[in-house]
Amino acid sequence: MSTYDFSKGCKACGGWCCQGENPFTDENEACFLGLGSLTSKEDGSCILQDRQGACAQYSLRPFECRIFPLDVKLIGGRYHWIVWDICPLVPLLDIEGLVEEFEHSLLPAYPDDYIQRYVDYHKTDQPPKYASLEYRVLSPVELGQPR
Repeated sequence: MSTYDFSKGCKACGGWCCQGENPFTDENEACFLGLGSLTSKEDGSCILQDRQGACAQYSLRPFECRIFPLDVKLIGGRYHWIVWDICPLVPLLDIEGLVEEFEHSLLPAYPDDYIQRYVDYHKTDQPPKYASLEYRVLSPVELGQPR
């Protein structure tokens, strides 16, 4: 799938994106992962994170984890790809190539209403650690269109 092996590179920062929150999942995705619900561990880390800080469900990880350091935001009434520059892998990645890859291989696997619920969830329940972070707006995401 991705031309960059995130499973190795993510250890560079210790999994900042996995600390203090669990990824958005709906009931179907949680069931697919074999989880009744996602709750944080006592230390605040994601329930899917193992003792070494790696994702124990990496090949089956939720949508939110698959797209990071990219994200989808509603800006000016349209969905856009954004990139969170806090990720130390961003300078090593072909961001535009990653967007194109996700548009063609990942988004078609998710119904538009899932993407809309994901964006709505983050619009109203954005984890506090993201509140002061800067991001760059990339290209629009066309939901409901053939990809």
